[in-house]
Amino acid sequence: MQKLSADVRNMLFIALAYIIPRLIFILLTPLMLDEALYTVMISEQMHHITLIPTFLSYPMSWKPAPFFWLYGLIANPLLAAGLPLEFAFRFPSLLFGLLSLLPLYLVLRKAGASKGVAFLSLVVFIFSGISVYPQSTVLTDAPLFLCIILSMFLYMEDRYGRWRFLAAGLLAFLAFFFKLVFAFMPPVLAVAWFFLKDKKTLRDPVFLFSLCLPFVAMVLQYSLLQSVGLGNQLFIGDIGGHLVSNQGLFGQFRGAYNSVLVFFIFSPVFIGLFVIGFMKYWRENLFMSFWACLTVIPLLSSSTMPWYFLPVLPAISFFSVMLLVRQGKEEKIDLFLLLTIAILVIASLAFFYYVEYNEYLIFQPQKEAGMFIAGKPNVLIVGSYKPSIIAYKMEIEYHSMGAPLDFGWIVVPQDSNRSVVADFVKDYDNAKYDNITTNGSFSSAFTSMINFRKDTNITRFDYIVMAGRADYVPSNSTPLYANNATNISVYEVG
Repeated sequence: MQKLSADVRNMLFIALAYIIPRLIFILLTPLMLDEALYTVMISEQMHHITLIPTFLSYPMSWKPAPFFWLYGLIANPLLAAGLPLEFAFRFPSLLFGLLSLLPLYLVLRKAGASKGVAFLSLVVFIFSGISVYPQSTVLTDAPLFLCIILSMFLYMEDRYGRWRFLAAGLLAFLAFFFKLVFAFMPPVLAVAWFFLKDKKTLRDPVFLFSLCLPFVAMVLQYSLLQSVGLGNQLFIGDIGGHLVSNQGLFGQFRGAYNSVLVFFIFSPVFIGLFVIGFMKYWRENLFMSFWACLTVIPLLSSSTMPWYFLPVLPAISFFSVMLLVRQGKEEKIDLFLLLTIAILVIASLAFFYYVEYNEYLIFQPQKEAGMFIAGKPNVLIVGSYKPSIIAYKMEIEYHSMGAPLDFGWIVVPQDSNRSVVADFVKDYDNAKYDNITTNGSFSSAFTSMINFRKDTNITRFDYIVMAGRADYVPSNSTPLYANNATNISVYEVG
């Protein structure tokens, strides 16, 4: 009983240590980048469920629909209770991350980590910016990781018999509807596990069938998207663009460099410990070594997205801890070691907050501008890609009015000259740039460097938001809001 109580106390400590830094981030930072788009898509699904998710009523290929259904189901009652937008939409990620901690601990134990190493690996895991960010934001990675780690637990837990493979495969199937190619991690890790532990399982028909389920999910998703002409856009343009740069060998190296840089920024303390620990102890645990080698996938594909490293963070944490606790062939966990790890995780977390504070300075003005124009009629937003403005405007109107007001939105590439913005302000339906403008659908916004123009029935705009374009001031206008640091301004026209 005393032994069980110690385990329970440890997990309660882990849960508390997990929640506090994420809750701070959730409550203090505005919705950013992809989060902004996803919140709008979640709200659209809450009001009108579709098999293919929509953004501004157009089908989108970015992510499968189940993510938006699930987050909407959880966020809707929180919004109805009057909780802040950021908390309501981000809470599902916080919850899924919390639910993944116990199975992660059990997987590490099954993989051969001692109780001390497994516990300290969890500590390193939860304080890394690589886990804090996706488990505090409206991203697909928290539910993805939960599916991956539960799938791996079932593959490794032989007490449940061979039919557990079906449940493990179904979890990998479900993972595909959160993060596409990363859903193949459970089958890959499962093959490595049984190759090292029990090769005869590799011939088990139930096991082999379970490995095929992510491929079934891929075929289903491709067929569904291709029915509206978006299948190739996602699987070739988006996914292919992450794996193979369209800028040739130089682009590939630049993407890999950016990945290493982001890896370092979001886990500055432990990346060095991981590399040294892996080099020293990779032979002692071949399964965890194989898991660590999968780090090459996010290194090649993440570019500037640290959350891509989340599925390999358990192995990174494991080898970081191994370097700290091993003294020869023995593990030594004493007060000095615990204080050392405490200092390291606090330093790592402090650096993460420093990075995010700089992000806050960039995105807070977008939130302020979006809140300022919320509820105002005949609004035009024009300039660089600033999706948080859109998200706050639309979400506040969803909550207070039941539906967002019509508005105009034109996004131009960052390097567009002043005259392009001026032409669109003077004539929203300007045909001058039709050959480089996509109307209505923003589905290819991340793969095409062209202009995007939202559908609108507005013929005269009373308010104009200049999104990142300080070099243009609308004629006959009165400034109402300005943030000079980010060049975001709101004008009343006439």
